Amino acid sequence: IYIYISFKVRTKLCAIGDNSRNLTLIDSALFAVCLDNEKSNHSDRVIQSLLSGDDARNRWFDKSFQLIVDARGLATINFEHSWGDGVALLRLMKESFCDTKHNHFVHPNQFVDPSLYLKNNLRHIEFTLTDSLRGIIQEAQEKHSLVGSKLSFGTVEFFGINRQMIKCSKLSPDSILQLAIQLAFYRLHKRFVPTYESCSTAAFLGGRTECIRSATVATSNAVLAIDQSRSNVGEHLKKCTVTHSLLVKEAATGQGFDRHLMGLRITADRLGWIQPELFNSEIFKYMNQFVISTSTLSTDAVMFGGFGPVTPDGYGIGYNVFDNKIGAVITSYQVNIHLSSYLKFLTLDRHDAKVFANALLESLDILKNIIHKKML
Repeated sequence: IYIYISFKVRTKLCAIGDNSRNLTLIDSALFAVCLDNEKSNHSDRVIQSLLSGDDARNRWFDKSFQLIVDARGLATINFEHSWGDGVALLRLMKESFCDTKHNHFVHPNQFVDPSLYLKNNLRHIEFTLTDSLRGIIQEAQEKHSLVGSKLSFGTVEFFGINRQMIKCSKLSPDSILQLAIQLAFYRLHKRFVPTYESCSTAAFLGGRTECIRSATVATSNAVLAIDQSRSNVGEHLKKCTVTHSLLVKEAATGQGFDRHLMGLRITADRLGWIQPELFNSEIFKYMNQFVISTSTLSTDAVMFGGFGPVTPDGYGIGYNVFDNKIGAVITSYQVNIHLSSYLKFLTLDRHDAKVFANALLESLDILKNIIHKKML
């Protein structure tokens, strides 16, 4: 219904003056550049602005991606997910980062006359609006701000563990991070839930992603061993690495099952077939409600990355294991919004991103001590 309403509004807008030509010009752009006046040093405030754009006055969310630069010069990319995945943006960010370091366009002490660039390279686009359209735009901004305000943010910066330290312990950095996430969730909610980790299948023509289900028997056993202060925790960490590495390999080489099942379900729909009973079962619906959704981009060119939760009572966790630290951005909804009936499996305790961030810090500290004590 929202797509239909947006289409009707756009049709009305295009019928006035040069609006249609202006929209065509914007639509033809590869991406949008958004210059923000925001100059906050508070990480949560910065992340909220970059993710939701506040009232979105200078955002264009249907572009492939938006390059956002704030008043401090902090740059980020907010991208629309249907066309591609983080791998493509990662390449762009790495190339841009390296180029700005080695091929400076300007230097701090260099005076640049902006009129030389503004005169020939910029054009002010003006839209003609009716009072009705102005009211619709204002209402859309208010609704957008309301949705954005329901997101809660938490950040993690932990210097006690780094990539090299974990590797020297013959463990997988990614498996340790996923274990820390499971431990943090268990310490808060005393249960285990379906967990999603994105894995690129870009090695295949037309490949997008596969799901790594990083909540495993190995991670649950390790969490319980840590929680009960057992003496064989080191062995459990090794098993987590072995299990996780196998899951990553299977997903990256097209041996996962989630996208296969999704393909079968979509094919049945397209052919007008009755859905197989499996896809309508309660357990199938439950296993695809990813209360914990995670993703990582391993590069020093990115300070942090984040996204919203994929379930009303869930967490969205973007993380990175650097050479000198671990960083993460956690999101959650501040209030429970509409919950489907098949979520009856879940205990709807309140999920708070800031509380989870603190729990994740504690979990990382616990794992740091385990590794430091050479329990392996």
